[in-house]
Amino acid sequence: MKRNRYVMVLIALLTIAAVVAFAKNEFFSNTNVTKDVSSAKVVTTTPKVTTTPKVTTTTGATSKVTTKLTTTKLATTTTTAPRWNGPVLSPTLGTVQGPSGKETYYNLDMSGVINIMRDMGYYSKYWVRSDGVKMFGSYIMCAANLDVHPRGSLVETSLGTAIVCDTGGFAYDNMYQIDIAVTW
Repeated sequence: MKRNRYVMVLIALLTIAAVVAFAKNEFFSNTNVTKDVSSAKVVTTTPKVTTTPKVTTTTGATSKVTTKLTTTKLATTTTTAPRWNGPVLSPTLGTVQGPSGKETYYNLDMSGVINIMRDMGYYSKYWVRSDGVKMFGSYIMCAANLDVHPRGSLVETSLGTAIVCDTGGFAYDNMYQIDIAVTW
């Protein structure tokens, strides 16, 4: 009798693992990014998938496993400037006023940040652009105040469109500052 209970729990856990794996694929494939150039905004809508496992045991040696899958749309809005004619962040210009506010740069190991992004369902490739800017897919990696720009938000910078992957102590002093990941 105990052995059957362990087998049923194992089946329940495997079912939950399969649902979570499916949900991660759905999370990534259902991400929509739309640009509204007239109002200079980018709206990113990503579904957040959560699972609530329920195990119901009936009399005898049979168990029933049910899993409830819930999808909730999360919307993030960030400002954008389609054409930037101002100063561009560089090693020489360590700080500039970019299209989204004050910009600075930092050079740290990004492996932990990349792991966080992947855990959130973002599976882009990490690489370094020829000018030394660290990239995640086609976006520049940056740190920002997560209350203003949550992880995964797109933000326009003087170097191009960035994805918020990180945060730092600077966010307490200036809520709108963007810290761009580079190799400089």
